[in-house]
Amino acid sequence: MVATLISDYHDRVSSTHKENTMRPPIAVILFATLLLCACSRSDTPPPAPKLFEAQRDALDKAKEVGALQLDAAEQQRKAMEQQTR
Repeated sequence: MVATLISDYHDRVSSTHKENTMRPPIAVILFATLLLCACSRSDTPPPAPKLFEAQRDALDKAKEVGALQLDAAEQQRKAMEQQTR
């Protein structure tokens, strides 16, 4: 009788021990998986879309033409001043 009680107790302890030892590794694996998934996202932003690129190019060209016009006007003013002297 004592042997059967000890055997039953031993079976319960060993089965409980097996159940408890299986849970932490699963929890650790789940935690590690979640951690890796959360940290694996790339932090680099996607490239900026080329919105209004044609308009920006046109504006840059207009600024260049405006600078050329100012230079031409300055040269014309200097030429007029030299002629009046």
